[in-house]
Amino acid sequence: MNSTKVSLTDCFGPAYYEIFHDVEARNNMIYWLKGGRGSLKGSFAYLYTIFDLTRDAENGVVTHAVGLRKVGLTIRDSVFTNFLWAINKLGLRDSWGYTISPMKIWHKKTGNTILFRGCANQRDYEKIKSLKFEKGYCKIAIFEELTEFAGMDEIDSIQQSLFRGSNEEDTGEDFGNEESITFVMYNPPASRKNWVNEESRKLRQLNENGEDTGVYILHTTYLQAKKSWLGKPFVDKANQIKKFNYRKYQHMYLGEETGEGLEIYPPIAKDNPNGLVEYRTITNEEIKQFTKIDRGLDFGLMYSPLVA
Repeated sequence: MNSTKVSLTDCFGPAYYEIFHDVEARNNMIYWLKGGRGSLKGSFAYLYTIFDLTRDAENGVVTHAVGLRKVGLTIRDSVFTNFLWAINKLGLRDSWGYTISPMKIWHKKTGNTILFRGCANQRDYEKIKSLKFEKGYCKIAIFEELTEFAGMDEIDSIQQSLFRGSNEEDTGEDFGNEESITFVMYNPPASRKNWVNEESRKLRQLNENGEDTGVYILHTTYLQAKKSWLGKPFVDKANQIKKFNYRKYQHMYLGEETGEGLEIYPPIAKDNPNGLVEYRTITNEEIKQFTKIDRGLDFGLMYSPLVA
């Protein structure tokens, strides 16, 4: 590796030490990193991928990674840039090269590569299914913004395409590599009914019941990160929102489900004093003060006019 030594503990926070050892042991197949803004969840996944692929390259092992988002046009300013950030953070700029068109990152010694794919349509999926490495195998897949995807069936299908056929040129056999893993990252939506939240609750319950799901779920917040990493403006803004709109703070910064997430006029509540609607009974005294009264009916879908 580069002669400049960088400590991994100085790159990602203590909240990720345990999951780092779990990933190293390959105790699970997929790692869910979720939480609010500033929780450093993405930083860990990108740093670990560069660390792992660099280690393989230094040992003469050819492995690859694929970064994915639902819409390919969003990759350059997110997934691609995050990998370049991780390379610089680890002091490995001399070891890795890259091109923007096409988007590709590679290790200069062995050719270990990081490729990027969108998943918006059938054409994108065909490109993933036909993805082939000249040598080596896909070791890590990263799904940025999991909530953009349609569901776990979509994630599972992409994983099957990426991880199938590992090492088949070397052995003549078609099998997946046992070291291949997936990172998914997202900020939990406000709605409890969102598929990501429902899937997370289901998996967590199965894990708590002792079932081997192969999934490690880690929820972190900015409160577990070093303030110096986030910067004073970030922390000040979080505290401001916490003071004036606590429900928004819960969702945005703590990554909590705060309701259905569909309210046009959020209600006033103890945890959201700045809501827009107060739910209570209108008194007779208030009704007497009404100066203008309109009456109407909402037939909705039940109304079916007769056509002569």
